[in-house]
Amino acid sequence: MKNCFTVIFYNKLKDQAGKYAMVSQQMFDLAKEQEGYLGLESVRDSSGVGITVSYWNSQESIRKWRSNLDHMAAQEYGITEGYEWYHLTVAQVQYEKSHNFS
Repeated sequence: MKNCFTVIFYNKLKDQAGKYAMVSQQMFDLAKEQEGYLGLESVRDSSGVGITVSYWNSQESIRKWRSNLDHMAAQEYGITEGYEWYHLTVAQVQYEKSHNFS
């Protein structure tokens, strides 16, 4: 996905049970419907630390996603109930390389 933008969302859950999994899945599904969305990768370890990287075709598409009303409600939930902490980075992808060794 060369020449795109990424949103890198690194976080730790307060509590891995409860509402978070549902809200997270709703946001993954909703992101896929947004103009400019190119893809998403997400992992979480057993301690609750996770990273989600979403890919977008422009900074404008990221701004629109950030201001989506349902996404804003999910952000509020994350801040007030979901996360111990989070770190967000937006970056432009200029180079990528991969290889499958199997």
